Amino acid sequence: MAGRVKINVDGSSLGNPGQAGGGGVIRNDKGMHIGCFHVDIECDSKIVVEWMLKRKCTTWYLWDFWEELLNLMSLFEIQVSHQFREGNQVVDLLAKMGAQGVMQRFPSCGDLPERAQGLVWLDHIGVPYLRK
Repeated sequence: MAGRVKINVDGSSLGNPGQAGGGGVIRNDKGMHIGCFHVDIECDSKIVVEWMLKRKCTTWYLWDFWEELLNLMSLFEIQVSHQFREGNQVVDLLAKMGAQGVMQRFPSCGDLPERAQGLVWLDHIGVPYLRK
């Protein structure tokens, strides 16, 4: 929607148990990478979306992290919705990088890895990306 931004988020685990990581990207209503305080969050995990909408996490070992997340969320005007994995490719790539130990922030789209920049561009021009 005009005047709002969207955050796509994803997590990745390389095995169970295994290395895990997460990623996210903030984009404006034109699909370009930015940051702000009125935010639409899209996540491909239906259970996480449900937790965020109900403001209640049902997994006890995540409760400490959950309280921290709720405190951060209170600083923003947030709408949360489910996004299918095919629409979440940029953060899927970033989450996999995190699971592989890459701990990095990308302040602008130009700082993203080349493949992520390409996926952002496909989103921006409205071309769907179907993964293999």
